[in-house]
Amino acid sequence: MKILFGQEYMNTKECADFIGCSIDTLKRYVKLTKKKRLNLPFTQLVQGGHLFFRKDLIEFWKETRTKQASEVKNV
Repeated sequence: MKILFGQEYMNTKECADFIGCSIDTLKRYVKLTKKKRLNLPFTQLVQGGHLFFRKDLIEFWKETRTKQASEVKNV
């Protein structure tokens, strides 16, 4: 985990572990976000194309998805 401008950033492996999915699934989420079908918060460097994920935004995203899934199950 890296700290930049007072924010914690995770690389792809750290983020996949954090949200409980494989790296391939996380990369699929990124592709879906680029196609505007999902709203995963990430930053991609221009050179090298490395992906980084801000921990606080991923926590919020994860909570929101969990809440939405439970609401669907309760309907």
